[in-house]
Amino acid sequence: MGGSRFISSTNPIKSPIRVYNLSDEVFSLSLLSQFSTSNPPYVDLSNTSARMKYGNKKGTAVLGGPNRKDVYLIGGVQQDLALLNKVDNNITVTSNQTLMIEEISKTYNASNQFIYFYKSDAEFWSYPQIGMSPTRRRSTSTIIDENKIYIFGGRVHIDTGSPTFICYNDLYTFDTVLLSWNKTNAANAPLPQSHAAPVLLLNGKILYIGGVSQTQPGFVAELIDMRNYAVLRNKSIIIQPRVAHTATLTSDNNEIIIIGGVSSYGYNLTAVTPVFVSLNIATEPYEYSELITFGSKPPSIAVHTANLYKNYIIVAFGNITGNSAPPSEMSSRIYLLDMPCKTWVTTFTPGDSMDRVLTMGREYGLDKIDTDKTKMPHEAPF
Repeated sequence: MGGSRFISSTNPIKSPIRVYNLSDEVFSLSLLSQFSTSNPPYVDLSNTSARMKYGNKKGTAVLGGPNRKDVYLIGGVQQDLALLNKVDNNITVTSNQTLMIEEISKTYNASNQFIYFYKSDAEFWSYPQIGMSPTRRRSTSTIIDENKIYIFGGRVHIDTGSPTFICYNDLYTFDTVLLSWNKTNAANAPLPQSHAAPVLLLNGKILYIGGVSQTQPGFVAELIDMRNYAVLRNKSIIIQPRVAHTATLTSDNNEIIIIGGVSSYGYNLTAVTPVFVSLNIATEPYEYSELITFGSKPPSIAVHTANLYKNYIIVAFGNITGNSAPPSEMSSRIYLLDMPCKTWVTTFTPGDSMDRVLTMGREYGLDKIDTDKTKMPHEAPF
């Protein structure tokens, strides 16, 4: 759902200042039958009413509503793609770099709406709600429990209509049945932060892993020390702080699998060490270790997604990162981690419950599906 994608090198509008466009497309991954990761059964919904109202990146999508069939899109950067298309087809604008920057900037911040939701049964997007919503922002830490969405932190800057870079540490809830907002006055809130990966634990606690924090508006954000959450008994391993990672609770509720991310906040998206981390939460204090797996594992990766289905963690797309330079390669792959045997497998075998999962972008966004399955769009830097 949404995300950003590289502009083709053959497209005349591509330039050093025009590397990517936002996407308003939606697609799903069917889990009805067995498939190979070399040919995943995508279902393109972009030519239906599921297509998004605006291009969006760095928002978060979750399933909720009375029957848990509605898709809620929280925050993100918005762009009016119809207006952008007019800009791209105006030779007077595209031939003048200064004018093009000015006109493209007008396509962003298409609305002040913070939440949209897609009614899958009725097949339409809507945004009615009760109460005062948060300031529109991106890169929030968002998760749903039953019918209530918890939205923590996030950030604003020019791409969301703010002249000042500001992170937040407020906590809002949105009831997906009553369609109502509530601001929670939680004690002992951490520093304002964004990009943390939230995990809802069985005891009702939400653990926020990684991300960046800010001491005051306008200041540079710093990576959050991962050691705040757990101990590391093997002192020979360093768990680097990170953003653009995922954190997934396993089906036995005893372990969190942290995959990928980058070790810097900005444009130089360098790989983290280790790429694959296990956080044991069976007993306190929680304990980190490097995740040891078998099979053909993904490369160092960031701005991907990870979804739990039965005993599989499904890892999709993202940027392939290096050790010293920004990523120059994107992943078009899906990877399957079979958790009981900690093995990366290439064949998906369906379970007997939920039979379809929307491949929904977290705050980093997913890009559109390309029909030949070999070229996937690329995520922009933070």
